[in-house]
Amino acid sequence: MRDEIEVKFQVESHRAVRRALQQAGATFLSMVLHTDRYLDRPDGSLCKAQCGLRLRTARVLRKGSQPQDLRPQLTYKGPLKPHAKMKIRPEVQFHLDDPDSLLAILDAVGLKVSAVIEKRRSTHRLGRSLVELDEIPLLGCFVEVESPTRREAESLCRRLGLTGPTIRESYLHLAMSEAARRGRRTDRIVFSRGR
Repeated sequence: MRDEIEVKFQVESHRAVRRALQQAGATFLSMVLHTDRYLDRPDGSLCKAQCGLRLRTARVLRKGSQPQDLRPQLTYKGPLKPHAKMKIRPEVQFHLDDPDSLLAILDAVGLKVSAVIEKRRSTHRLGRSLVELDEIPLLGCFVEVESPTRREAESLCRRLGLTGPTIRESYLHLAMSEAARRGRRTDRIVFSRGR
C-alpha cells in the first residue's frame, strides 16, 4: 500500500490557480462530476478510525488532451500520518467494471453506504504531480496538489501561489460537518439538478 501525499487548500475561486497552471504549462486532463459513495460498518468504525472506503463513479463534463481512466474505482484510505500541513495516508485503489455488483457484495458483508457526496473536479498534470480544482456543494472551491514526494508538493504549491492554511480533513468530514451545522441531510450532499 503506497502513501498518498496531498496538500489541500480552500480558495475563493479557481481563477488564479488556473492562470498559474496555464503559465506553468500544465496539461488539462479532464473535468468530471464525481459521485463518491462512502461505505462503513453499521457502527461507523471506519470513519471513527479516520479511514475511508469509497466507491467513485465519474461522468465526463469536458475532455482534455490526454485520455484518463475514468472507470469506477474503489479506494481505501488509512488513517492520517502526523504532518503539520500535508495529508499523508496509506491508500490502495483499483478500477472495476461493475460498481452495482460490488456494492451488493459489500452490503452482503456488512458495509453500507453511509454518505454520497458529489464533486466537480478539473484535473491538470504538471510534471509528476496532479493539481485538482474541486467544487463541493455546501463547501465551495478547493485545490488539491498530489505529488510523489513532499518536496515536490511543497515546491509546486509555492509555484502556483498556494499559501495559507492547509486542510487535512477529508471532504466527507468537511461536508458532513457543514451539512449538520446547517441542519441539512448529512448522508447526501449533491449539486441541485438545476445547475
